[in-house]
Amino acid sequence: ALVEDLAAHARLLGTPERAQVLLAALQHPLLSEPACARQLLPRLAATVMAAPPLVRSWLVRWWAEYPGPLLESRVVQPLQAFLTRELGATKKLTTPVMNVIKVLARVEEAASLSRSLPPEAFYNTLISEKLDVQDHYTAWRQGQELAAGRDPPKEAPFSFCSYPFLLNARAKSHLLHLEARFQMEQSVAHARMEVQLYGGSAAARRRAEEGPVLVKTPGDASGSNNSSGGDRSSAGSGRASNSGSRATSGARMARRGSFAGASPSSVSPSSSTCSPSSSAITSSSGASSGSSSGSATPGTSSGSSSVMGTSLRSLFGMLLRPRRRNSASGGAGGAGSAGVPGSAVAAAVTPSGAGRGTSGGGAGRASSSGGAQVAAQQRQAEGARSRSRGATLELPSPSECPMPGVHSDMCILRVRRTHLVEDALAEVGRQTRRDLLKPLRVHFIGEEGIDAGGVKKEFFALLLERLLSPDYGMMAYDETTRTYWFHPSSLEPPSSYLLLGLVVGLAVYNRVLLDLRAPLLLFQKLRGGRELGLRDLEGWQPELARGLRALLEYDGPDPMADVFGLTFSVDVDRFGRMESLPLKPGGESLPVTEDNRAEYVSLLAAWHMEGAVAEQFEAFAAGFRV
Repeated sequence: ALVEDLAAHARLLGTPERAQVLLAALQHPLLSEPACARQLLPRLAATVMAAPPLVRSWLVRWWAEYPGPLLESRVVQPLQAFLTRELGATKKLTTPVMNVIKVLARVEEAASLSRSLPPEAFYNTLISEKLDVQDHYTAWRQGQELAAGRDPPKEAPFSFCSYPFLLNARAKSHLLHLEARFQMEQSVAHARMEVQLYGGSAAARRRAEEGPVLVKTPGDASGSNNSSGGDRSSAGSGRASNSGSRATSGARMARRGSFAGASPSSVSPSSSTCSPSSSAITSSSGASSGSSSGSATPGTSSGSSSVMGTSLRSLFGMLLRPRRRNSASGGAGGAGSAGVPGSAVAAAVTPSGAGRGTSGGGAGRASSSGGAQVAAQQRQAEGARSRSRGATLELPSPSECPMPGVHSDMCILRVRRTHLVEDALAEVGRQTRRDLLKPLRVHFIGEEGIDAGGVKKEFFALLLERLLSPDYGMMAYDETTRTYWFHPSSLEPPSSYLLLGLVVGLAVYNRVLLDLRAPLLLFQKLRGGRELGLRDLEGWQPELARGLRALLEYDGPDPMADVFGLTFSVDVDRFGRMESLPLKPGGESLPVTEDNRAEYVSLLAAWHMEGAVAEQFEAFAAGFRV
């Protein structure tokens, strides 16, 4: 009778007192009985959906104050059991089932606000395993298109894709893969049609009008000359222990200069990433700069070996470069130029009497011509050997390799193993947003092979290993939680974190598993939609969260200001130099007391999760969402 009365007067539940009657009915113990639930839950769910929107907002707020076990046993489990029984018996979506799902969505919203229940509490096994992903995804896409039209309907077609909290991780992964495949097929079909109807020139104009995903900034143009050998300078000359010393800071600043300079110069599709004379074998000036940066890191264990490797590469470069110029000049005329090894070879093989004047007759001329032939043959052999060594040690830049960079059916990335980070940033940056939606193909320059999936996986694995390396200083590894997080004192430019976000996003889109051990906090920040709190900090920094919770629960005889001596500030280690940052204006002189400790905990947790790494995360999120 009570349920029928509530259903008949649903529009009159406009006061908190009347709405609380509906709240009590939704958590009645009889709903755990299958027979009672089948009769009562459809009416209660219909009453909730017919009530004014203010009533539903009250229910969400009240459910958010429930303890997690009570909310799960009294509200979530009866609703989930009803869904499982009805869907298993009828095999179709009925109005009561859809209303119960909508009510369960409100409960999930309340649990998300209070963080009282984990996401697994709302997974429905039957729906996750028996869901027709393609049909529901198609219905969801149609609903999105209708909602974006001129006359959007009041209610979109029902789809489980609108209620992802019901799906477990496996079902969500399947849904993401289906969406990625749909996007890829749509992008390829659009590109093919554009080429067939308008020709390749129109497609090129469209790409130029759309522009690359990474745009060159005027402030970064000064560092473009340091783009060559960006990976090598960071991996060789910048090797240092992760101790936070000033030498480490200097090495990271040197690496930042080379990598930051590489990114803007390689963003434009028409710009050259790395010329042949500045690729794997560096020039003498580049090698000397690399060795100097390596020798500026005293007290490190790997600095001497990196400096030795850079010096050997410099020596090889200086030995091979004159020979390439000599062989390129061609002919016997090159042998007479000063400082060219060919002239020294000619002088060494010429007989002693051949050069003593021209009056020696035919014999002298014969011996002289014979010596010239030997010298020419020697120069040709040296030129062939130098070209062979150059082909193995010096690879063309992505813009100069024979592999085409644009295709209507795929997104092509051309990279060198020796310049992996630099080339990856340039190649990803020159793509348009539509190109990134196509299937990805990776080509390692100088290597034969067709990317059937293995090359792509190797590319992501190697690139992520470089970006997560302590040598770059982009991410900090926590031994306690065994997860990576953004380095708050990193000297890397935002373009580095943008590349990291692009790499992770491309890998997810192309169904490549990455060994990115990140805390759940990263995915919660990417999802957005709610304010982070102490519960989120517990999953990332449990020790810090326990200390803050103990601060909230302190009830000792002595004042908190005398016991803890805290102020509204935080101390930051800037590579060996401590710096105090205020959490609010004038926070350095404001003590933490019993009255303001809740505000201090909230501000400190927000600073660790958001403020300290705001620039790094914003760049990462921008790349991930491209």
